[in-house]
Amino acid sequence: MITVLLEVVNVKTFCEVLNRKIAPAVKFYLAWKLVRDYGLTQVKAARILGLKQSAVNYAATGRRKPRYYDEILGVPGVREILDRLVEGFIEKGEFELCTLCYQLLSTGLYTRILEAVGEPAGSVKIPRQTAGG
Repeated sequence: MITVLLEVVNVKTFCEVLNRKIAPAVKFYLAWKLVRDYGLTQVKAARILGLKQSAVNYAATGRRKPRYYDEILGVPGVREILDRLVEGFIEKGEFELCTLCYQLLSTGLYTRILEAVGEPAGSVKIPRQTAGG
């Protein structure tokens, strides 16, 4: 019922935008960071991020960037959040999109990121409650 209602009024959820537009750029940056700064192999970084090794190779060599990469990482404060989160992902051995989502929502950066990817904040349904809150 909720899905149908959202489609009728053409409202996207933040989770949808996060998965389709934000996560690819974030994972690309994290792949680069894991390989370059933390010395992980491309295979290990791929496992943590849920990517193919070839995608991590593109990140490590800088040959390709996903759409919105420069726009998202150009938002002040985003790199700092990602740099803090990367160590937790290494310890757990996996990338948790919900952790990233919580950080973006709790810091208020989500509005600037939505603008950067061409999604006005007013047209995106934001979750009322976030993990741990």
